[in-house]
Amino acid sequence: MRISRFRTIGISALQGAILPFSSLISASLGIYLFGIENWGGFVFIQLVIFPITLICNWGSRNFLIREVSRDPSKIGEAFLTNLINRAFLLPLSLVLFALLPFYTALISILIVAIQFFYLSYDGPTVFSENFSKRIVAEILGVAFFAIGLLSILEFDVNLILLIQLGVLIIKSIYLSVALRGLRLFNVKPRFKLGDTLRYGLPFFAIGFGGWLQSKSDLYMLTFMKGSDDIAAYQLLIGGLSFIQAVIGFLLEPLIKFIYRSKDLVVKKIEALVFKIGFPIVLLGVFTLSFILKWLTPDRFDVYTYLLGLLYLMPFLIFMPSIFKLYKTNEENKVVYVSFIAAGVNLLLTWLFIPVLGLNGALLGSVCSQIVLLILFKVLIGCSKSKSD
Repeated sequence: MRISRFRTIGISALQGAILPFSSLISASLGIYLFGIENWGGFVFIQLVIFPITLICNWGSRNFLIREVSRDPSKIGEAFLTNLINRAFLLPLSLVLFALLPFYTALISILIVAIQFFYLSYDGPTVFSENFSKRIVAEILGVAFFAIGLLSILEFDVNLILLIQLGVLIIKSIYLSVALRGLRLFNVKPRFKLGDTLRYGLPFFAIGFGGWLQSKSDLYMLTFMKGSDDIAAYQLLIGGLSFIQAVIGFLLEPLIKFIYRSKDLVVKKIEALVFKIGFPIVLLGVFTLSFILKWLTPDRFDVYTYLLGLLYLMPFLIFMPSIFKLYKTNEENKVVYVSFIAAGVNLLLTWLFIPVLGLNGALLGSVCSQIVLLILFKVLIGCSKSKSD
């Protein structure tokens, strides 16, 4: 493998670190400035906004990566067609008026709209390997968000939402200019909402199932615990997601090779990701423990970080398996597995939280990750047996 490929992997991993790291830094700063309970109120609004954003995104990222991997010459047409057709889903954000106070809902709807546009660049960024530009966008975002928070004299959730909106606008403008060389808008789109929804449905379902599986613990805490527990757990799970994303982005420059290569090459990719990812897991959890002891003393213990290791290890092993199933057009199997794991997470966190508190929420997620590992490995084994 050429040095340039390792360089691309490294830049991609850095992007994977920047994305969740920006959220972790923002949450840490918010808790430091305004207190854990106040910041928990802001987190609650983000939890309300996220499902709407997920629906409007409609699996565009992985759908575009697969489509453009098959025919790179159509990157502009695929991008713009997908973007315009998905825009018809944006009116769903009006439901926020029924869930939040009027002014808060109005700002949140604007956040959904701008985030819809910004996240649309995910697919083209991955395929064209313009990871450094996405890194710059995220650095700009966290810098402006931090400046905004530091300029506030007292906690005002609507003002913080306005800062978030402004940051998204800045990031979107920068990325639009930085990626202009891809000529994403110099094509004629096709207005086929039905096709966009139908072909994107498996990837949306995967994302929706993944959201349920990964966020069940946080939503369960929202209903069973106070806002201070929500904010503390957000820091913990945000740190673990940060480590997980670094590992995930190690694979991104290699995704198109998984689609195009034979099993032997894919196995080498799996071995490479594990070899690089395992030290990252150990170092990441060790570092996270020190950060959380400083920000949230007495909230977590040694068992929390042991559970954190158990939470990350299955993902390190089964992650490439997901793209093997995408390669053979078996996205539906990924959907089923995600929903099964989400059900396990919901049930176990509901049972464990009253007994073990925040560790109970994490234990439920650990169990769901183990379920994902077992089911993905079984599915890959069955798929290979059929092909043989």
